[in-house]
Order: sequence, then C-alpha cells, then structure tokens
Amino acid sequence: MGDGPFAENLFGPPSDLTVLARNNGGAFPAQYVTDVVDGHARSDAFSAAMPEFAQTLGGEELRLGPLVDYVESLQR
Repeated sequence: MGDGPFAENLFGPPSDLTVLARNNGGAFPAQYVTDVVDGHARSDAFSAAMPEFAQTLGGEELRLGPLVDYVESLQR
C-alpha cells in the first residue's frame, strides 16, 4: 500500500499497488504495469528507487508475467 517501514526513506511516497484496478475503472492495467516495470512507460514522476528492467531482461517482457500476476493479486 506504499506505507511500509522503508517508505519514509524514499524521496516520494510509493504508489499504493492495491488500487490499480479500482483506479482504472475496475480493470487491472496489466500492460501498463508491465511497461512501467520494464521502463517503457516511465515519466519523471516515477522514483529512481525502482530501476528499469528492460535492459536487464534483454527485452523479454514475458519474464514479467509472474510479477504482473502478483501485483494483480494484490488488488482489493
């Protein structure tokens, strides 16, 4: 929910990942989450605390599937 014990050490508050579907009209934005994690949908609003993984993964977005599924399971 972005309010964990390390949150106060970051430059800005982390996003609440439990409300992504609610904030997207009830549909989980899987492609958006994938694009943010791999770096394709980054803007200056995103914290540098989370690295972009596109180069690390060699463009293999399929490896992000389990992570995206996990984030989807967090929805309330």
